[in-house]
Amino acid sequence: MRMHNLDTKKYKRFFAFGCSFTNYKWPTWADIIGQDIEFYQNWAMPGAGNHFIFNSVIEADARYHYNKDDLVIIFWSTKEREDRYHNNVWLNDTNTTQEKTYGKEWVMRFGVDFRGFLVRDMAYMKAIQDIMKNKDCDWVNFTWHE
Repeated sequence: MRMHNLDTKKYKRFFAFGCSFTNYKWPTWADIIGQDIEFYQNWAMPGAGNHFIFNSVIEADARYHYNKDDLVIIFWSTKEREDRYHNNVWLNDTNTTQEKTYGKEWVMRFGVDFRGFLVRDMAYMKAIQDIMKNKDCDWVNFTWHE
C-alpha cells in the first residue's frame, strides 16, 4: 500500500474498482472521491467478483498506463462470487443467483467451494499487489469479509 493520507488535489486521475459497494445506483465512496479529481473512471459493477476486479485493474492499466498523477483504489469483493467473460460481456453473479445463470447441476458441482474461492482470490490480490508495487502511482486495496 502506498497511500497514507488522501489529498485529492495531488491527483489528475482516479480509477476505482470493485462491486456494488463501489458503483451503484446511488453515490458510493468512489463517487465522493471522484468528484474532486479531474479524470475519474469507475470500473466497478454491482455483483462483481474478484475475477472481474482483477481483470479490470489489469485492463485499465493496459489502456491508461498508471502513473505518478494517478490514484487507484481497489475494493475487493466477497469470495463467493462467480465472474465469467462470455459473448463480449461480463457475467457477474453472486452465489445466490448462480443457479439461474449456470444451472442447478453446475452450481451443485462447482458453485460452492469456499476454500477454492479463497485460494483463487488471495492469488488475485497478491498478483495485483505485486504489480502495483512496481507502478508509479498511489494505490490501496480494501477487502470486505463476511
